[in-house]
Amino acid sequence: MSSLHGQRIAILEARRASELANLLSRHGATPIHAPALREVSVDAAPVAQAVLQELEAGQIDLLILLTGVGTQQLIDAAASLGLEQAMVTGLAKTSLVCRGPKPTAVLRRYELRPSISAASPYTINDLINSLDTVDLAKRGVGLLHYGERDRKLADYCLERGAVLHEHSVYEWQLPADISPLLALIEQAIAGQIDIFTFTSQIQVRHLLQVAEQQGQAQALIAAMQQALVAAVGPSCAQALINVGIQQVIMPEQPFMGQMVQRILDQVSVNS
Repeated sequence: MSSLHGQRIAILEARRASELANLLSRHGATPIHAPALREVSVDAAPVAQAVLQELEAGQIDLLILLTGVGTQQLIDAAASLGLEQAMVTGLAKTSLVCRGPKPTAVLRRYELRPSISAASPYTINDLINSLDTVDLAKRGVGLLHYGERDRKLADYCLERGAVLHEHSVYEWQLPADISPLLALIEQAIAGQIDIFTFTSQIQVRHLLQVAEQQGQAQALIAAMQQALVAAVGPSCAQALINVGIQQVIMPEQPFMGQMVQRILDQVSVNS
């Protein structure tokens, strides 16, 4: 019998939910899927044009890429304008900074590689540490955000004297249908969720936002405090700690497979 047999596990992930559900199901768990966000693309063509113009004008000495999704959408938007090669050429002439392996993997498809990469577990703090020895004063720094503006990183660049060019090609929003989230909140408060999994900090904020709208935030937090709560990485774990979930398990490396293994290990210890 699998060590997760009979465990009802909440999945807040959206884009890779089926992958996480399959990993958990293999060990006998019952996944409860309630996506806590959706990635909404903005009109990326003007963004691609702006970035390309900045690259060609020599206004960007350093381009920071926070996500693989954003990096791919930027290049795809350039391709839609017939400017893919111009974008790749512009990127090749620029110092590229990647937060983690996902934007690095996208660059590799175009025979590009970053000059600077954040160390594991690829948090914004790790990225900032990788930039501490880089002279940013009066240099043009492009910053391709994820689904929301990273104020901490932007402020860091500005405080270091960078001339900052900020862009985004998608936004994080609540799902169009929040009924799965509402059902999950009810199940959690009723003690019917054994384990919660979070793969980004925005999932934590959105779940609590919906619960707050229903007047159930404190009841949800109390229920989560009685369950096993897993976060894929330190930023996500900190978001949980900030709302009062002090006991959060986390893998050594920020990958879903390792998070599932960490859950398995913890359940084995608790049984």
